[in-house]
Amino acid sequence: MLWTYTTILDYLRKFLGGSLNIENKYLFNFSDFSKEKSLRFDVKFHNASTFLIKKKNTVPLLRFFNIIDKKVDLESIDFDSLKYAEIGSCNEYGDVKPFDFSDKDLDMNEKERLLKKIQNGDIQKPELGNLLIPMVRPNLKKFVYIDEEKVDIYFTKAFLCLESTTNQLSPLLLGFLLRTVLFSTLVGLCREGKGYPTIKKDDLKFFYIDKEVIKKVINIQPKLLEKISSNIRNIKKYEEQIKKLREEIDNLIYQTLKV
Repeated sequence: MLWTYTTILDYLRKFLGGSLNIENKYLFNFSDFSKEKSLRFDVKFHNASTFLIKKKNTVPLLRFFNIIDKKVDLESIDFDSLKYAEIGSCNEYGDVKPFDFSDKDLDMNEKERLLKKIQNGDIQKPELGNLLIPMVRPNLKKFVYIDEEKVDIYFTKAFLCLESTTNQLSPLLLGFLLRTVLFSTLVGLCREGKGYPTIKKDDLKFFYIDKEVIKKVINIQPKLLEKISSNIRNIKKYEEQIKKLREEIDNLIYQTLKV
């Protein structure tokens, strides 16, 4: 099909709906065609942040972040104490329970499976302050912020690793934005994989955020981070209390039924 100016307008009307006021609402950037390696026809992608247009009232996510992909030197890893996390090692709150190679109870078959993945290059080492976005099923909201407790963990490369390039938007806060006000945009950019959504590095090039949202976030970011950090500390405190209570229940059963 020959892509003329008219056919492109018809295509946009079909997927975006209604009439298009090109001068007032949209700014074409035809060079974006070359950035997308596989032509996307899924409607939700075009509704979210289509590669055919750039909206004047938005800013790209990658103005604030870089996607990093640093190769890990396997020879530098102490496999006896390695902690390695897959997407399944994380929950919807960004908590991580990695495979601990120092754990004598770690199943040998599981350990061999993980070692094979790692030797094939499926390993990355995020740095403090990075944010991880799962490439598979990002709709499950398993966004992981790398804090002091997670900085020693290696992760599968099935996560996209974002590194902040500016102090304007905190990676920690971005993780919560992706869970809430930016969630529909993220899901809209996803591809339908084997029956479930996936997202690739190139897809984030088309992640645009409303300027008013960004402006408001930047203005109130210090207060938001203060409240979020306070809540995270409380959550960790309560988690410790819950853990102790569960251990007390187990000990109670052992002591009561001890033969």
